Order: sequence, then C-alpha cells, then structure tokens
Amino acid sequence: MNTTTSKAKTAKRQIKTTKPITPKNAEKITGENNYQNLLLTDIDLSPLNYRKYFDPQAMEDFARELAQHGVISPVTVRPSAKGRYELVAGERRWRAASLAGLAVLPAMVRQLTDEQVREIQLAENLQREDPHPFHEAQAIASLQAAGKNVDEIAARLGKSKKFVYSRIKLSGLIVVIQDIFLADKLTIQQAFEIAALSEASQYELYESYCTEWQEDDFAINNLNYILNRYKYDLTRAPFDTDDQNLIADRGACTSCPFNSATLQSLFPEMAAKAICTNKGCYSSKCQAQTGNMLREAVSGELPDALLYTGNLSAELSQIVESIPELMELPRYSYHDVTIFKAPVLPDREEYTDTWEEEEPEFDEDGFNQAMAEYHEEMEEYANLVKSDKAKYAILVGETQARIVLFNPEKQTHTNSPSTAKVTAKEVQQAIKAGTVTPELLQQEIDRINDRERRAKERDREKIQLALHEQFAEYVKEPEHNKALTVADIAAMRLVIYLSLDYSTINAANRMLFEDKSADTNESFFERLALLTEQEVSYLVRMAVTSKSESKYPQNIMAHFLYRMAEDAGLDVPAIEKAQGDTAADRQDKISLRIKDLEKKISKLQPKE
Repeated sequence: MNTTTSKAKTAKRQIKTTKPITPKNAEKITGENNYQNLLLTDIDLSPLNYRKYFDPQAMEDFARELAQHGVISPVTVRPSAKGRYELVAGERRWRAASLAGLAVLPAMVRQLTDEQVREIQLAENLQREDPHPFHEAQAIASLQAAGKNVDEIAARLGKSKKFVYSRIKLSGLIVVIQDIFLADKLTIQQAFEIAALSEASQYELYESYCTEWQEDDFAINNLNYILNRYKYDLTRAPFDTDDQNLIADRGACTSCPFNSATLQSLFPEMAAKAICTNKGCYSSKCQAQTGNMLREAVSGELPDALLYTGNLSAELSQIVESIPELMELPRYSYHDVTIFKAPVLPDREEYTDTWEEEEPEFDEDGFNQAMAEYHEEMEEYANLVKSDKAKYAILVGETQARIVLFNPEKQTHTNSPSTAKVTAKEVQQAIKAGTVTPELLQQEIDRINDRERRAKERDREKIQLALHEQFAEYVKEPEHNKALTVADIAAMRLVIYLSLDYSTINAANRMLFEDKSADTNESFFERLALLTEQEVSYLVRMAVTSKSESKYPQNIMAHFLYRMAEDAGLDVPAIEKAQGDTAADRQDKISLRIKDLEKKISKLQPKE
C-alpha cells in the first residue's frame, strides 16, 4: 500500500499544478444529476470514446483494489434505448469492476448530447495523472474532426500550437503501432519518427520488425537506420517534383504532406530538407518517370539492347512489356556486360597541394601527364564509339532509364575503356612525401604496362580503320568485284548470322557450333567458311523465319518466306486449301445471315 499512497500523493501534487479543462457548456452538463447504482450489464461502452487501449497489468492491479475497497467515484452515464445506459466517463472503472466480478456500479445519470459527451471525455482523459501522449493525440484528433482549427484547439487545451502540432503528427500512427506505443514499448521520439511514414510504410515496418512486440525484451534496434529505407531525398529524385501530372491522382511533391519541406508550419525542424516518407508514392513516381523515359528513348533511333539492373517490379515489367519496340530487343544483365563511360577531364585543383604554412604548390608535371592520358583515353573512347565493340542500350532500373554504351561480351565495369588502380599523381606525391611503398611502385609499373597494352590495341585499331577505309574505296570499282572469294562467302553467312534475334541466335549456336571450336574470330571465320549446304540452308531459313515481318502477307519478307517454303517442299496448297475451306464455311454463314436480314428489311419497309 505504500506504493499506492505514494502515487496518490504524486497525483494530488500534480492536480494542484495542472490547469483544469472546463467544458464550455459546463453549466448545462452539471444541471441534471441523478445518482444511481446500476447493474454493469445494463451499461454499454460509448462509441464516442476515442480511448481504446488500457494496460492489461494496470487493469488487473486496479481490479484487485476495487475488489477490496469497491468503487468510490461514480461513473457518468446517459440513458439510451430500452432502459439501458451509455457510459460517458469512467470506462477504466467499468472494465476493472467487470474484472473484479462486481455486479453493481455507482453512476451519475445525465441527459447529454453527443457534443457534451465528447467534451466530458476530453476533459476526463486529459485531466488524468500523466496522460499518455497518444491519448492526447486522440483527443486533439477528435477536436479536429469536430471542426476545430489548431488555434482553437491550443486555446481550448491551454497548450502551445507546437504541442498541438506534435500530437497531430502522433495521431498518424496505424492501430497496430498505436498498441505498441500505448504499451510503452516505443519512446515518444520513436513514435514521432514512425508516424511521419505513410500508412503502407508503417504496415511494412510493423510486419518486418514489430510482430513480436508483446515479448518482454522487445526493442527496435537501429530504428533510424531502418527508417532510412522509407525516406527519400527529393532533391535527388529522378523525376520532377513540381510535376502535377506525372501520376494523375498524386499531384506535385511540393504540396504533399509526406514531403517534410511542406510541413514548415507544422514541424519547422523537418522543413530544412525535402524528405519524402511515402515509399509507395515515391516508387510509383520513379516507375512513371522511367516509363516516360523508355517511351522517349524508343521514339528516335532504336538502341541495340535492353539492360536491366536487377529484378524489375511487376509494375515496371508491365511498362516495358507495353512498348513493342523494347520486346524485340535482346536483354542483358547490367552485371554481365562492360559499361563504357567517357573519361573525366582532370581537375587542376586535384593537382594543387597545400602544405602547412606554405603557399599552394601546383603539380604541373603530374597534371600534364594526366592531361596526356586523358587525351589518349578520349581518342580511345572516340574510336570505341565508332567500332563494333560498343553498342547502345537502354539501361532500365526501378528509378532510371538512360542510354549507355556497353560491350555484351565482357563482364567488367569501367569508367573508361581502361582502368587504373593508381594514378601517376598518387605515386609522385608518395615519392615526394617519402611514403612510397614497393606495392605502390609495382602498381605504377602495372599502370605503365597497361597503358602500353592499350597503345598496342589502338595501333591495331588504326590499322583496321585504315584498311576499312581503303577497302571501302577499292570495292567501288566494278573491275575489283568479278567473283566471290572464300572470304566473301563466309562474310555473307556472317551477315545472315548477325541478323538473327536473341533467341534464334542461341538456337543457331547450338546447331552449328556445338562441340566445335568457335571461340576466336579466326576460328569463327573458319567455321562459317566450312558450313555445309544443309547448314547454310538452316541458317538462311532461321534468319527469315525469325523476322516478324515474314508473318504478314503484304511484306516482301513474307513473299520470300512463301517461295522458300514452296521450294523446300512444304505442302503449301494443303495449307491454303484448309484455310480456304474455313473461309468458304464462313462465307456461307455470312450469306445466310445477310439474306435473313434482307428479309427483315423487306418486311419493315412500307408496301406501295
């Protein structure tokens, strides 16, 4: 009992210093008092009471106290239909009395309107000793629902507007997380952070981290890290945050309540950054933007392939599938190809060293060497763009769609056609500072050797470019093209092979190159040059049948397929006869239907 006495003294002290909340229509509420002892079974809970959670352990303790001493303070009720009563104030006493097995409850019976009931419940809940912050949030939410603005609520409660705003924020918690907060398994700051998330994100967070909240040792570890999964910096959004029409029913981010920058009047501390806390909406806008970029990308010259960065969502996959041009492209994983990026121009500031108490020193030799390497790599990159090594692809991810340069045959990523683990500047600085190591010098040797290897590749590329230019001029003269050579025949077969689509080329590889060496350009040339007539026939026919144009009779490709099928021995007349029989049956049915309709027309026409 010492604990109970201590609590009572604390409550008494707090009541003396707490500003009472007096309903504005108190004189009407207190005018009709009728004290009665009512059966608990005749009292129904009020649907107007916003307080739904009562701590189970506290209720059990209260019930034991009531079983020993009885209910001292009467509850407040109002008459309802069929001789029953609706509980207005004192739900905690009613629940504890039920647990204690009491049959009768002292009650003050009053005639009250719904508005008066809300006023009494508000006053009772907020005048309790140390009311829970979420009960305060529920009270303020009920006042908002009744049409009160923030200034009116602050004046009504005797609180600051900042307090009201903070409780408005708390009222955004979903029900399952409300229970966790009311059970004091979350701090008020944690509840604030979670309440800022969209409803869908809160449910996702609950399912991932909070389903075992009733365990005694429950805690959400690293909550700030977890919450970052549901927050997005709108300054880096891949879409225009001012666009009101990106998704028709969502509007612009600049006026969205889930954008922290729009909450300056509510929560000034959050307004410094534009952070989106509505994961679903953000993802939808990213996908919509990606869809727009995809459609724009195929509006001009079609790229060579489609690259994807991972498993696309169902929504984004549907967007891709809705664009016929994309469905025709071969697909590659971003992680299985080489991505080429243009070299970055060296920054002079990076070659300016600032030593303590000395003027900045510019490393002119290092910068000049870096510029020389940059120009070499730019030349290499320009040649790469012109060559057959690099192809253009649309890179598709959940938040992006852009054109990139890639090589489908390799499996490394690079910022330029070459990669270097160490720069000449780093080596020079280490030598100057006396911190150079054998490993660093070996990396510099490797870098120099790599540069020479790339130089030799450029030599071969220059030879090939010169050869290409001269041969293109050579073949323009008719006397230079009198007969097919072995290489010409192999090249014809290569052109046919390269015309195959992604799925067909795999089938051709299995048919033509299985268990046969074709892993180098030379071996591939030899294999194509030695194809049998049967293999060449297969290659040509696969090339024609793989073209979608060959399915449509008006297209020239379809005519060639028709003639090839005839010459190959396919029973074309049988196919035509089968379809002709179907057409004849259809025509007979149409004729009968038309005759029937003409008879009906004749009957409906006035007789002369």
